[in-house]
Amino acid sequence: MHEKSLNKEISALIQRSEKWMRGYKTQSWFQKFSLPVLQILIFVALAIAITFFLTTFSWGKWILIVFISIISAFLASFIFVNTQDLFLYEPLRELGERYTGVVLNLPDLKKALDENDVVKAKYYLAYIYLGLGENKQALALLNEIKTKYEKSAGLYDGLARVNRELGKKEAAIQYFMQAIEIFPDDTDRIMEYVGLLIEEKKFFLAKEILVNSGEKSSDFYYNLGRAYDGLGEKEEAISHYSKYLEINKKDPFNRIVRKRIIKLKKKGV
Repeated sequence: MHEKSLNKEISALIQRSEKWMRGYKTQSWFQKFSLPVLQILIFVALAIAITFFLTTFSWGKWILIVFISIISAFLASFIFVNTQDLFLYEPLRELGERYTGVVLNLPDLKKALDENDVVKAKYYLAYIYLGLGENKQALALLNEIKTKYEKSAGLYDGLARVNRELGKKEAAIQYFMQAIEIFPDDTDRIMEYVGLLIEEKKFFLAKEILVNSGEKSSDFYYNLGRAYDGLGEKEEAISHYSKYLEINKKDPFNRIVRKRIIKLKKKGV
């Protein structure tokens, strides 16, 4: 990629990134408030429907309307809160991570462009492509500059992330290992690596890495709980899931973790 075409590509990408970030803010706001609004609309619609059926006024019928409406609102709340956990929390978290990737790398990309540092510009450009979900472009750029960044944990981290997005899990695991070997103190990267190991059912290896990491964060307890869960060690899984809940008291994801604890207890310890 020549410098002139690179500059042109970056200028276009910056405009798309800024547009995407504005769209992210709108989408996240809509997703957070759409389900409660839908719940209220169902509540109102049910009350109106009952009113139509009970056309003759009487205090007894109005009390019945209020009672049925309260019960329906309670049921709607239960259904939608669980739906929000399963279908809203994960997409929002994924979008948030992508948004962060674009926001953090955009200023560095502009700076590299101002300094006419082509290699560095390609590096940040790859990360922005990754944030935008354009994984093949990101992979092509990272492979292109690989020889220039052989000792960069960030390069291997990028390769790990893009291979994971492309479904190449084993390659992603190897790249995460290389990134951690270069910079072993990045706990967020270790947690992502462990999460990927658990996805691939490499529970024992995940447990060993976590136990030896010395980390005590909420992600540590959650992932160690998952590792023990996968190994069939229910007591340890429940213990570490519970420690996760103690630290993360207000996280929307807690409901799912609590359900997992209940299932483990029902299976018998």
